[in-house]
Amino acid sequence: MALASGAEGSEGAIRAAAVAGRRRSEAIWLGRLLFGAFLLAVWQVAADRWADPFWTSSPALIADRLVVWLADGQIFRHTAATLSSFLTGFFGGAVTGVMLAVAALRLPRLFDALQPYISAIYSLPKVALAPLFILWFGIGLESKIALVWFITIFVVFWNGLAGLRSINRELVNSVRVMGASQWQLFTKIELPGSVSWVLTGMKIAMPLALHGAIAAEIFGSNRGLGYLIAYSGGDLDTTGIMTVLVVLIVVTAILSAGLNGLQRAFDRWR
Repeated sequence: MALASGAEGSEGAIRAAAVAGRRRSEAIWLGRLLFGAFLLAVWQVAADRWADPFWTSSPALIADRLVVWLADGQIFRHTAATLSSFLTGFFGGAVTGVMLAVAALRLPRLFDALQPYISAIYSLPKVALAPLFILWFGIGLESKIALVWFITIFVVFWNGLAGLRSINRELVNSVRVMGASQWQLFTKIELPGSVSWVLTGMKIAMPLALHGAIAAEIFGSNRGLGYLIAYSGGDLDTTGIMTVLVVLIVVTAILSAGLNGLQRAFDRWR
């Protein structure tokens, strides 16, 4: 009877903690929504009474423009073009960064010799490379994919290498003594041990890579959200620019949520 009572008490405590956590999460989200609504209300009032909407636009004007762009479908076309180049370059760069991190761990002397050059290339301003990539690959998707790939590689590489180096070397040596192949070592020990580091690097690289894709589209493109910003800027259309920025905020939030979900899934697998 005492054991049963103890088990029921433990289950009740777990349920109470879950309910408390859910209520806290709901309160946080409610606070976020209220604060966002407050900022939009202040912005709208300021645009109506004190500021010139030509310079600041307003939530009402942005909503009207978004409805127009949704109705004619152009916002979907430009968003799809940006996401196509971003996702291809981003995940390609992440895979390449992990492969290079594994190679650096396997070949430490070669990595030590090349490290100053890798650091020098990594320190280059990525946005400044956009015109060069456009010259090399043209104004199509290829230049955007290449720039996003280049930006993503280095962030994932350094984080992945730090994760691989954090793995207990005694565990790695024990697996090698038991006859594990390089592939088994990677899939059973190194990948599970470094996946959190890699995903952290991907979360850091994601906004940087998206900025690179947008910058490349602004410099030279005939489609994409960056092209839409450049087109609106050329027409002195503040509302158009602001509308694209709102779309970018939503896209970034969705991508961040996707990476967080991916990290939770990998944590359970690990």
